[in-house]
Amino acid sequence: SSGWWGYDVAKPAFLAEQGHQLVNTHGDWYWIVGGNKCTVDKASKFDINNFMGGTIEDPVGAMFCIWSDVPQAQTDASVAEEVADVIAAFGSTLPETAERNVHPIIAGSKVLLQKTYDYALTLSTEGVTDTAKAAFETALANAKIVLDKENATQDEIDAAWDALLEGIWGLGLTQGDKTMLEQLIAKAESMIPDQDKYVQDNWQTLVDALAAAKEVDADGDAMDEDIQPVADALFNAILAQRFKADKSILEDLIGKAEGINLDGYTAESVATFRTALANAQAVMANESLSEGDQATVDAAVAALSDAMNGLTAGGAPETTDKPEATDKPQTTDKPQTTEKPENNVPQTGDSAQVMVYVVALAAAVCLLSGATVVARKNRG
Repeated sequence: SSGWWGYDVAKPAFLAEQGHQLVNTHGDWYWIVGGNKCTVDKASKFDINNFMGGTIEDPVGAMFCIWSDVPQAQTDASVAEEVADVIAAFGSTLPETAERNVHPIIAGSKVLLQKTYDYALTLSTEGVTDTAKAAFETALANAKIVLDKENATQDEIDAAWDALLEGIWGLGLTQGDKTMLEQLIAKAESMIPDQDKYVQDNWQTLVDALAAAKEVDADGDAMDEDIQPVADALFNAILAQRFKADKSILEDLIGKAEGINLDGYTAESVATFRTALANAQAVMANESLSEGDQATVDAAVAALSDAMNGLTAGGAPETTDKPEATDKPQTTDKPQTTEKPENNVPQTGDSAQVMVYVVALAAAVCLLSGATVVARKNRG
């Protein structure tokens, strides 16, 4: 260095002659936060033997300085990022040297880390949030690595111990009870396929609440304060749903009404019919009607049915009185029966006629007697 103002600094050659080992801290190679900055090009031209005030053979090393004149000008991370290439260029100019004056690493005490580790092995992570569980398991594994490391420094041991303590403390972060939430999710999911049965006014509320509930249910870090709000929202969304009013009869009646030919009906009855049909169609299209509005649907059915029945044919003749029945013709008297002719059988006392009958009878007897005699002879 060329020294600071107001005093003289010994020359490098003099210090070397006194047997001192020198490190080149050349003042022209530096990087200032909030000020002048050494470039990559300049850093690549560094000469380790070129000291300010002379040349020294075989110095033990060199140093690149970063000065923080304006600390608030940059963050540590941004400084490290910007200076990386500069330091790499500076280091590329240095000769390879054998290690010298290497101080032995003094192993730190692992007593507290070992006791804490043994205690941690007895702890359960059941019900712990996923993040807390992962942090604990990572800290436990790292503590084991440090415990097994023969020459672990005290800094390494302390860091492992701190991380393990924080991991143990984090086991108090337990997951919330999701029993009720999962019951509500199951119920809501069973309703989704029947969407057409529900009034649509509050349906999207159910869909959104279900999505939020499922997201929390899948979150392994969700605690009671995370679960309760979404469970309440889903519960209220389920309660808000309403079945649609039954419109099956109305739908069928509208179909029949729309097929009616209105020609030939009176204007008044057609107007009443059209009004009832339009109202029925409006009720049918109203998706907000729930079971509580069934009376509205039933009223539309009744009005349309009455209007259909009330259609009156235009110009139809009025009915006339039936003609009175004519008197039936009086029945004529039946012709009187004619008197039967008197019997011509002769009366007793008529002698002439009696004689005729006697003669005829005698002749018949004679003939019969003759026939009998002939028959007997033939048999003999």
